[in-house]
Amino acid sequence: LAVGGGGQFHHLREPREIVSAFSGELGELFAVAARDVRLEVECAPGIELEVISDYWTRREQGDHPNWSIAVGDLIAGDERHVVLRLGFPPRLARVEPVVRVRLVWSAAGARSSTPWSAFDFRYADDAACSAEPRDEEVARWAARQQADRALKEATVQSRRGNAAAAQAVLSQARQRVAPQAAGDAELSQSLAEMDAMQQAVASAPLASATAKESLSRAQRRLRGQRDLRES
Repeated sequence: LAVGGGGQFHHLREPREIVSAFSGELGELFAVAARDVRLEVECAPGIELEVISDYWTRREQGDHPNWSIAVGDLIAGDERHVVLRLGFPPRLARVEPVVRVRLVWSAAGARSSTPWSAFDFRYADDAACSAEPRDEEVARWAARQQADRALKEATVQSRRGNAAAAQAVLSQARQRVAPQAAGDAELSQSLAEMDAMQQAVASAPLASATAKESLSRAQRRLRGQRDLRES
């Protein structure tokens, strides 16, 4: 419900956090600078898109596959990172695959949008792809969100009583993101949480309170939201 409505899920651990969470939500409600913010993505036919970040996503059918990613309401100074994974078809067409994105929002009763930004992706052999310079900031955010998504998925699997699936999710994600952890305190923290959870889920399903805290923390980081319980 929180994701679908563009809101935030709070795990309230004790009564005093009810007041701080509601006060924080109310304060942010009156400070909204842009409402109903959405990231729209348009891909050429054959390109597959997966949203790693924890946002409600709607796919619209048409000549070109389109996705609408609901970011929610933003206050001044908010910064969000939306991590996407793209899959490309075999090189069959003459035209290189293209992805376009734009931001859409409401402010002062009017609907606004940025111009479309287009990105060309050209086919190359493995050596050329490996030699291409990598954007370290993008790689860092992608690793952080993959780690938090794994924590969320493992929590769900554990509560379903599927310890093997939970451990597999954590193990596979750790292998992918661990190389990015050097010098990244946030990712290092997520890796420590993954290691602790892998040990915890081996013996029994996570306790309800532990699972709720894990889900709340992972979703908050996946959406770039603040912990309003301490406000």
